[in-house]
Amino acid sequence: LQQFLGLLKDRNPGTRLMAVGSLRAYEEDRVSKYLDDLKDQDSSLQVRREAARIARLRVGDSDPDAPVDFTDTIGNQVVERTLDKLLQQVREAKNASLVIRPDSQPMLRRDGHMEALSRVSLSSADTKRMTQRILSEEEWAQLQEEDQIVIAYEVPGTGRYRGSIYAEEGGFGAVFDTVPNVLPSNLSLGLPEALVTAVDGNRGLILLSGGPHSGRTSTMNALIHHVNSTKARFVVTLEAPIEYSHVSNESFVCQRQVGRDCVSYEEGVEEAIQQGADVLAIGQIADGAVLEKAITAAENGALVVGIMNATSFDQAVERTLDFAEESGGRNCLQRLGRVLRVLQHQGLLKRADGAGKNAYHSLLVGNEAARVILEEKAVDLLPSLISLAGAQGMQSTENALLDLVKRGLVEPQVAMKHAPDKDSFEKSLNTLAEELG
Repeated sequence: LQQFLGLLKDRNPGTRLMAVGSLRAYEEDRVSKYLDDLKDQDSSLQVRREAARIARLRVGDSDPDAPVDFTDTIGNQVVERTLDKLLQQVREAKNASLVIRPDSQPMLRRDGHMEALSRVSLSSADTKRMTQRILSEEEWAQLQEEDQIVIAYEVPGTGRYRGSIYAEEGGFGAVFDTVPNVLPSNLSLGLPEALVTAVDGNRGLILLSGGPHSGRTSTMNALIHHVNSTKARFVVTLEAPIEYSHVSNESFVCQRQVGRDCVSYEEGVEEAIQQGADVLAIGQIADGAVLEKAITAAENGALVVGIMNATSFDQAVERTLDFAEESGGRNCLQRLGRVLRVLQHQGLLKRADGAGKNAYHSLLVGNEAARVILEEKAVDLLPSLISLAGAQGMQSTENALLDLVKRGLVEPQVAMKHAPDKDSFEKSLNTLAEELG
């Protein structure tokens, strides 16, 4: 048996076909798994058909030669099972993504490395069917019009995934990231105390920032989970897509998907204000109009948590001020200064022990000095303010990175890549090394 199982990996389809036919003589349970994999994944249509026929014979099917619905290279039914199986493999691999491209094998991406998950290459037609099957009619129309879309996809019994799908080479490419089945918490993410204190307040604006795959969405959902577990509030979330699902607990949580439940983030914020939301989570603040609406919601008594895209703390500050000035000039800058509770930036670093990633957090806490600096756009004064106000929870990127190194959670060379001032950080690392002996 072992000899024939080895031949199933042969590059010649004829050899694999012969090996499949020989499996009929063996009754071991593991043979069924091999046949199922061949039916779903082999690049040869003839081999897949033979695997399906032998599998039927093994269970006593009265008509083992009945046609099997393999419409072409992969076929709709096989594509469905293949995608779900691939996503399950990615979840089991932990901290990994599934990458799909036309005329390429599906790949697992983890820590900058790629690994093939199947011998089968997906054609452009395969990737088109695969994406169309998991999209609603509205989402498919959006993908056709805009050539890209971000969705949430759920595999029953396995979990939810965030999928970024885009047009490529006559078909579609996609990257799927796993969404944890357990809601993130302040404790599990190690969120700074100042951030948790801010969300415990009754009103104000908390701005979270980070680049793609920085953990910013997990942070926002951890804060929502905290409110839902501790306070009686009416919570409205605006997301595109909805990645984590919140079940109302102490709070009543209403999750709305932009593009489905409301036209835009701007309109969604307006509606949340009219609905009297106590807490409002905004999945993307991408322009001045949405930021201005978020400020208005905070002025009306809501606690607003919003996400901005930024690759550094300095960029997060710059983008916040530009958005505010764009939507209302100095007046909007003054309004921003009055309602801002925290401006946060984060990124993810590979753990020193290889067991996942740790986040670093840069924090500007809203106080009178911060308000004046923001109103005057005197951003060159922020580093001094942050260094002097550590007792209030403020933290620079350099100190956040240094803390992870000091605690042995991140290797110095990994932290160095994210330091805004490499020379300064190197001096801090040398000082730390001398302190630790």
